Amino acid sequence: MARTQTKLIPSSLGAVTSLVYLFLYAPIIVLVVLSFNSSRFSTIWRGFTWHWYALAWRDTELIASLRTSLVIALVTTVISTLIGTAASLALARYSFKLKRLAEGLVFLPVALPEIVIGFATAGLFGMAGFAFGLKTIVAAHVAFSISYVVFIVRARVAGLDPVLEEAAMDLGATRWTTFLKVTLPLILPGVVSAALLVLRSRSTTM
Repeated sequence: MARTQTKLIPSSLGAVTSLVYLFLYAPIIVLVVLSFNSSRFSTIWRGFTWHWYALAWRDTELIASLRTSLVIALVTTVISTLIGTAASLALARYSFKLKRLAEGLVFLPVALPEIVIGFATAGLFGMAGFAFGLKTIVAAHVAFSISYVVFIVRARVAGLDPVLEEAAMDLGATRWTTFLKVTLPLILPGVVSAALLVLRSRSTTM
């Protein structure tokens, strides 16, 4: 009986997970399908066409905007993942003064609405005299995205067995080698998940 229950639980979790992903991505799939509709109205299907993509490809301003959005999303993802991973290791492994304050500042962007963070960031850059441009946009997105990376990677770091790192250093590995050979491979699934989450969120908000 116990074996039957243990077999049912993973299958039930898989079914629930599949339904959640279907709920999240079904609207995107529908939009992609409707983008090939020859009708100007999304509720009426009149056949398959590439016409709308051809029009979009000939729009130079639209292509330039798309290129800028992709650059911002990729740069934001790389910087946020690097800083967030380092912050996760520091917050999970070390105790220091004002640690609670640092945690509060890291998690504050998650609690505040994005519109509030946007206005506050614009006001800060304006008061500091920074010219608005690609760099300020990337900085604002990085400041908002670090929290998501810390959430995911810190949970992964908390589940690591420190004995593995200690054993590597006892065998002569330096801290950097231990991080590259032991710590990073163990937390890599969390790092990749955080990077994909940031990339998706930054791509959809732009």
